[in-house]
Amino acid sequence: MNKFFKKIGISVLAFSVVLPSVTFSPLSSDTVQAASSNARIHYLTLPSNTEAIVLECNGKFGMVDSGEDTDYPTGSDPRYPKRPGVVTNEGYEAEVIDYLHNLGVTQENFEFYIGTHPHSDHIGTADEMIEEFHPKRVYIQEYKDSYISNPAALWDNLYVYDQMLQAASDTGATIIQNFVPGAPLYPEKVSVQGTITWDDQDNQDNIRPEQIQVILTNPLTQERTEQNVQPDASGKWHYQFTQLQKYDDNKSDIAYQIELKTPEGYTVTSENGWDFICSHEVTTTDPTVTPAPEVESQSGVQDDHSTPDNTGTSDQMKTSSIPATDRVNPDNELDPTMVRSSDAAPAQTGAFDALSQTQSTVSTPTFTLGEDMTIEIMNYGGNYKTSPKPDANYFSLGVKVTANGKTAFLSGDINNYEGAETKLAQQLGHVDILTLGHHGYYGSNTNSYVKSLTPKMMILAGNYKAVSTETLSSGEVSTLDTLMEMGNSGVPLYPTAWYNGKIAAIVINFDSGLTNNIPQNSSFIGGTDQYSPVEHVYYKNGLPTPYSGVLSLNGYTCYFDNSAYAAQNVWYKDTNGDYYYFGSDGTKLTGWIAHDGIWYYTNSSGVMQTGWLHLDNSWYYLDTSGAMVTGSQTIEGKSYYFASNGAMVTSAWAEGKYYGPDGVWIPHYKNEHWKQNSHGWWYQRPDGSYPSSQWELIDGAWYYFDGSGYMVTGWLRLGDTWYYLDKNGIMLTGSQKIDGTWYYFDGSGKMLTEWVNLGGTWYYYTPGNGGMYGEGWHWINGKCYYMNSSGAMAANTWIGNDYVDSSGAWVPGYTRTASWMRSGDRWWYRHGDGSYTRSGWELINGTWYHFDAAGWMQTGWLLLGNTWYYLDSSGAMYGQGWHWINGKCYYMYASGAMAANTRIEGYYVDNSGAWIPGR
Repeated sequence: MNKFFKKIGISVLAFSVVLPSVTFSPLSSDTVQAASSNARIHYLTLPSNTEAIVLECNGKFGMVDSGEDTDYPTGSDPRYPKRPGVVTNEGYEAEVIDYLHNLGVTQENFEFYIGTHPHSDHIGTADEMIEEFHPKRVYIQEYKDSYISNPAALWDNLYVYDQMLQAASDTGATIIQNFVPGAPLYPEKVSVQGTITWDDQDNQDNIRPEQIQVILTNPLTQERTEQNVQPDASGKWHYQFTQLQKYDDNKSDIAYQIELKTPEGYTVTSENGWDFICSHEVTTTDPTVTPAPEVESQSGVQDDHSTPDNTGTSDQMKTSSIPATDRVNPDNELDPTMVRSSDAAPAQTGAFDALSQTQSTVSTPTFTLGEDMTIEIMNYGGNYKTSPKPDANYFSLGVKVTANGKTAFLSGDINNYEGAETKLAQQLGHVDILTLGHHGYYGSNTNSYVKSLTPKMMILAGNYKAVSTETLSSGEVSTLDTLMEMGNSGVPLYPTAWYNGKIAAIVINFDSGLTNNIPQNSSFIGGTDQYSPVEHVYYKNGLPTPYSGVLSLNGYTCYFDNSAYAAQNVWYKDTNGDYYYFGSDGTKLTGWIAHDGIWYYTNSSGVMQTGWLHLDNSWYYLDTSGAMVTGSQTIEGKSYYFASNGAMVTSAWAEGKYYGPDGVWIPHYKNEHWKQNSHGWWYQRPDGSYPSSQWELIDGAWYYFDGSGYMVTGWLRLGDTWYYLDKNGIMLTGSQKIDGTWYYFDGSGKMLTEWVNLGGTWYYYTPGNGGMYGEGWHWINGKCYYMNSSGAMAANTWIGNDYVDSSGAWVPGYTRTASWMRSGDRWWYRHGDGSYTRSGWELINGTWYHFDAAGWMQTGWLLLGNTWYYLDSSGAMYGQGWHWINGKCYYMYASGAMAANTRIEGYYVDNSGAWIPGR
């Protein structure tokens, strides 16, 4: 057969790889100290409990959360109701964007943005960051309001989530919502397809090949995929390779290569393009051919779409797998995410509900930044889509960052209600830098978790106010106790908000010394303001540090008595002889102060006042000790009367005496308008008339006169309202004890019933008769409450082994017992109500122990006043009898006091207490 050429045309889209240009601006001197590293982490020092973190390596940048922003849902869009708890008065997008610009972040070097979870204090500014810097990849797990079981925890979650995804979509970012180890960095898929045509215009009678082999090669991996294709009825061969990786790790299109192999008798030659030569003698294909394909319609590369199953690593753990110290109780109001609301707006469907239906979102959870920093996303997946959670914190991502042999873990808002921290502790091992979870709130940063990670430093995103002092389970350790234990072992803590206005960000290098820009010798007072009991702790260089004296730092003024803890409920006398009072939270108080049942007053500077005091149009008198006086008082030879609230009585009667407009008693005062006959007292006005069936204000007091005009005493009912008038006819107000029962009358004299709030404390008065509920447990409207001896409702505390929440209602099933707690090599004893003894003795299981001002158990010799005691290594006080201590023999009395300079049973002990043999 003669040789002849048969031209075959093929169309396929060609790729080219373009490396992005990289620009890098070195850090300015006020951003990070001189120590240099190719990898560092930046914690922005925003002023509230919000989180923004920048990762940097070799001129490349990524971000993990970016903080609160100023916009919020107004409710005009029904998908985004304006719910209670939505933040409307703060935002930091301008500060964060400025910081990134100053750092040298651009659209060319900003690699990724990770949103740990859809809460505005973490990703409120995500849309602004994405729109400004165009990250190549945006990470956040899929969210719907229906994934949250507690309607009160929906807030603006869907709003900030949709805003983030809209910005990612608008800027062309790859959106990643699911993770599979080993998956490509960029999940987008493509199809490579083409059409091979037989072009034999000159020899229409020639036969065409019945089968052609098409080979596709991935230039990154050199992986080859083959297809054998047959012609269709029109004589064309069609091929298609699907589910191919679209991008390389620089997000550049992969230039797939196509090679054709023909059956025996046909070859491809380069000089005629895609030509086949029909020849029985030639049976091989030229391996050097790299044709430039022609583009035709319906041919080339097309995006593929798929909807993968979510894959994760965070599954609910059984409670038995969680250490007792770390078993936090999700049914509580200590974690603000556990709030409840009966009228919460229902779940909504947002703009991006179908996102995972329209593009592939699976990527590897582990990748690099700038080649030398490894990022691993953790705590992903789980069952939150099929088993809704009380809050989005339950499926918060965590991020592990490793560079130069150093590791940081960014905890997001991960909690341990279902054992996430317990599982992470097993996976992480040691970390050098630990970013604490959820700003310190209850439920996160459990004791075993934090200690097992053995961090060298801890970062708290926020201002310390949310650090929890509460525990709800037996054996549980509070967040504050955990942080104190770590601090006492030398691990510093740096809350970001403390440094606001000092440095724009805490910047830590991933080098051998974790060098950083944290100002040296910085001192702060940390206040756990959002929990009870409130504690204040003095920190210096990140460590809790004992101090003596008064300190005013970052908005707190506290007194410290050789302790890192602020002294509580104490008076302090300064060198000028002025007294100041530091209350139950350890801070200096101003205004009225109740101490040991006595009222005192301190001015705006906190100085205790004495003598006459004029406030709010009333006069008060404070004796030389500062105590407010009540009742009848003789001052400078004059008699006054002060009501139970301390206000001086003027132009009124009190205990049968009349006090004039200046408050001084007027002996033998007689109001000539009062008249009495055999039926009782009545009042004649100056015009001769008299009141009847009405109230009358006389000499500063209210009286009621019946239909006949006579003054009423005792109980009075007018309509549905009860009043009480004493034996002198004066209408009573406030708390009054009548015939052995307490009642409360408001300023109009009306007797109140049911719940009454007095000075921030709740009391309950019996419906109908108004009698106050006394000490003990009481069922009210289907809930059980405890009232103490004053009638005040207990709240957020333990009554024996029963717990009442912040509403005062008993919470069945909560139990807690007193127990010894260990912090490093030191011990303290926690009572059943969470309190602990300071500066005193306590009898525990029949043994006496002594605790210092900070609450630590003491050991060894102890001097109290002029008396010595000895406490063994377990803290137990040596009791009555002889005891050998360090090679010497001493005698202790039954009180534990050491005998000295005396004879005991004929044996002499000297001034040091030691027995002197033979004397």
